[in-house]
Amino acid sequence: MSPPSGIAIVGRPFVDALLDPRTAFASPDVVANHAWLSREEKRLILWSWARDLLREARDGTAQTAACEAVLGALARFDPAAADEFEGAFATLSPDREGGRAQN
Repeated sequence: MSPPSGIAIVGRPFVDALLDPRTAFASPDVVANHAWLSREEKRLILWSWARDLLREARDGTAQTAACEAVLGALARFDPAAADEFEGAFATLSPDREGGRAQN
């Protein structure tokens, strides 16, 4: 049995997903529920996605809904990292409403 079309567990597609998760996955939930990725691969991809959004938050272009979705998915695999990113987002965007929902 082979991985679904477009995503492989190893090789260039995984590297591409780490470099720009939004080009490989429609949403953070797709990453979190992906059948062919390990917990660690999911954590790494979501961490990368959060890092990209943090850069956007610094530039004032990050979408709150996107941040919440990524942090919520990341919290499933690495709650400490999600908390750290949440704090960083709050520092960069103090007017942000709420925060990510607690699981």
